[in-house]
Amino acid sequence: MTAKLHLLDAPPEARADTRVVVREALVPVRWWRSVPVRMRETAALTEMERFVLEAALTFGARAATEFEEITDLPAHLLPVLGRRLVAAGALDPTGAPRDDERCRRMLVAEQIYRDRVERVHVVVLPATGETVVLDEATAGEDPLLGWEKARVRPAGKYPVDPARSGLSLTDLLVGRAGITGVQSDVAAFPDGLCAVYRCTAEVAGDTRADVRLSIGDAAPAVLLPKVERLVNGWLGADRVLAERPLAVWRALLGDDEPTGVPPTPRRKSPTTWQIEVTGNQATLLSNAGRNLGKRAGLAIETADVVVEVALTVAAADPAATAAIALDRAINAAVGNGSDANTVHDQLAEAAKRLPHEVMGVLAPTSVRDRVWRLGHYRLGYALRERDDFDYA
Repeated sequence: MTAKLHLLDAPPEARADTRVVVREALVPVRWWRSVPVRMRETAALTEMERFVLEAALTFGARAATEFEEITDLPAHLLPVLGRRLVAAGALDPTGAPRDDERCRRMLVAEQIYRDRVERVHVVVLPATGETVVLDEATAGEDPLLGWEKARVRPAGKYPVDPARSGLSLTDLLVGRAGITGVQSDVAAFPDGLCAVYRCTAEVAGDTRADVRLSIGDAAPAVLLPKVERLVNGWLGADRVLAERPLAVWRALLGDDEPTGVPPTPRRKSPTTWQIEVTGNQATLLSNAGRNLGKRAGLAIETADVVVEVALTVAAADPAATAAIALDRAINAAVGNGSDANTVHDQLAEAAKRLPHEVMGVLAPTSVRDRVWRLGHYRLGYALRERDDFDYA
């Protein structure tokens, strides 16, 4: 896989269930809001409703009269017992069949079905051939309104495949999510083109095929469920990290010709990778301005997508352990209001577990020098007030 690696200013913000963070992907998208459609609702027939249907089909317009004769119950009770059949349009208010064929189909299927009009929101991804239907019950009142309000300018036009360019909304929707028809049918791609947007996205949740997609700029992210083909084009883009450790090392060091054997990244979670470094490698990273106690961010750019991952540093030997402990102590002190005691306390604990030969990393001059190199000047002044590091 051809890919370019770029160091980010910060690692991606990912939730615990995030699978992929997409920094940029060119996605052809077209959508429609509040499309009126006919939906089919089904329910199992009860034994009583089967009896009512059979009576209606057998006796027709005389069903209620014959029902009274057979059962010795009032005739008006027949449509009451079959009220769901009346509501579904199979029987009229007297209990007589409105449509014999419709009644027979219900008997054979052992189901009551009726059509109702609802409004749905539709998102079409012509490049992958996927159509997403969003209803208000699961997606909110109008999830696509934010896309329209953002007025994002498309990055280009996508020529829709001729087999799909002539399709209408009816062609795309009938048969999906119980939809039996579209009241306001329109051509999906009247000019054979679809707008392409520079999107950001996050694949998250229990399934890897659910995507929170934004069409860019200030547009909100909209959850598109079960867009497997779209996601499959993004999954695996980061495997290049394991395949090209030298490229990762160059990105971290900002050096086209790093020396020595680079550490090999290993996946720790769907969006996090880790490298184990020696003391010498930790020194190279430190000199390149990397904070060993913080996650770095990497962007992997392929021909189809730019994904982001976090990269953490672990120690392969005691020297690297000392270097990482130092940066973590500094980070903790800065987070605690540049408190010098935090540095001393954390490094004192680290020193208990380190061999004598690496203790130079924790010497007073080394600690202060590292603080200055990381740009934490307030902490540097605080450390100068105390010259004795009793753990070094």
